[in-house]
Amino acid sequence: MTWMTQDSTDQHQYVNVSYDCLAFSQDFLANATASGFSDIYMANIQESKYPEGHWINAALVNGNYRFIEPQGDIELELEGAQIIISDPDSDFIELPAGKNKITITGNLLIPVKG
Repeated sequence: MTWMTQDSTDQHQYVNVSYDCLAFSQDFLANATASGFSDIYMANIQESKYPEGHWINAALVNGNYRFIEPQGDIELELEGAQIIISDPDSDFIELPAGKNKITITGNLLIPVKG
């Protein structure tokens, strides 16, 4: 949480299509990885609030996922949402966890800018 408040990803301006939720999530992941964090992932939320999906980040902390909105450095409560987590080191695995249906896949990869 301390690192997140110092990260500058949330200071970018949202620009529809050219710098949207996907770009925020990619930059947050790249910055976290460059800072030495290894359990940060891109995640896509599928729920009524985001019928077409919305990219955020997921951090694995003590065996539990914590979901981060990189556009505002906010930890999200996603009860009931379907969440797809992109993990390049994973085969397709489905994990029902807590209040969410979480799918982890290595097939949903989008290159990180860098």
